[in-house]
Amino acid sequence: MNQRIKQVRRLSLLTLLIAVLVLQMQVFAADRSCSVSLPVEVNLTGESAPSGIDFTVKLTANDAASPMPEKDTLVLTGSGKGNIGPITYTRPGTYTYTAVQTKGSAEYVSYDTTVYDLTVFITNDSQGNLVSDVKCKAEGAKDKSPSISYTNSYVPPETETETATETETESATETEAAKTIVTKTVHKSFVTAVKTGDPTAVMTLAGMLCVSAAVIIFAVVYIMKKRKKNE
Repeated sequence: MNQRIKQVRRLSLLTLLIAVLVLQMQVFAADRSCSVSLPVEVNLTGESAPSGIDFTVKLTANDAASPMPEKDTLVLTGSGKGNIGPITYTRPGTYTYTAVQTKGSAEYVSYDTTVYDLTVFITNDSQGNLVSDVKCKAEGAKDKSPSISYTNSYVPPETETETATETETESATETEAAKTIVTKTVHKSFVTAVKTGDPTAVMTLAGMLCVSAAVIIFAVVYIMKKRKKNE
């Protein structure tokens, strides 16, 4: 009987020790963790660029061993900054990711297609705590980047109305200039013919009128050619 009691006590003590060890391991594992958030910046350039365009940046793990955040995408409206994460790590290791901006469909917007390679180094410090070091680099670049950064541009085309208005204004200016030249030529010729008092004034005037007519015809032909070239 006493032997059985001793065995029960030993089994109870062993069970208690095992429970304490498991609990300590769980607490130790809970303390051995660290979190990382990845900074993201998006810029939209261009005169009169709309302010309500959404830009989406997506994070992808390169292998199954790399933990992911609850949300693997970040949406920023217009120019702005944000973070992807936090990502929680519970053991030392090297974890790799890829970040890319999803191409949208906003009109007249050119999307930055830079691909970023991210490496997260998780190590133990002198006290056994986990610490992180993040390396971010644009694909193909030699130097690392301080953050995931995209620059998009807004470039609307010139409207046909503006082009037509400029052409019409230019043609009207040329027409007025030609009219001024013809008027000055006729006026000067007429005054010269009257002041001479020469019997041949009529013939001189007729000749001047012919010259003026030739100038008018030349000006009209030049303007028509200029308009045709602009069209």
